[in-house]
Amino acid sequence: MTTKLRKEQIQNPYKARAYRNTTNQSIATSTDTKVQFNAESYDTNSNFDSSTNYRYTVPVTGYYQINCIISFATNGTGLRRVDIKKNGTSPSIMAAVDNANAASFKSVSVGGCVFLTAGDYIETIARQESGGNLDIIAAEYISFLDIHLLSI
Repeated sequence: MTTKLRKEQIQNPYKARAYRNTTNQSIATSTDTKVQFNAESYDTNSNFDSSTNYRYTVPVTGYYQINCIISFATNGTGLRRVDIKKNGTSPSIMAAVDNANAASFKSVSVGGCVFLTAGDYIETIARQESGGNLDIIAAEYISFLDIHLLSI
């Protein structure tokens, strides 16, 4: 028996990719700071707010794939951390920590599949412990957040 997929079965209107555009975002040392993704590569259902709250609001209950990369400017001191938070609360639903690298900028990535309920919102929090302010590098393919509905 062969099963054929119809176009309606594989369409997904719920996906977004947001990124930091134009200028770097300064992050104070030892401070949890919301990443201000201020531009979008795509947002097929207008669920990402790239001008005020910098967050994705979940349109339908289901399983979502979330991927995020944050690239910090060059600095050889301290840790870099990226958290994905649901509804602005702790604990994070995903987190990644990495050591600094004096030779080049440091990218920290986090990703996974999570179950979310309609109305939940997702935010990205960055933290660095260099001893001073440190920038998140602004570029579409260097600091970004992807969210895609996988299944309901």
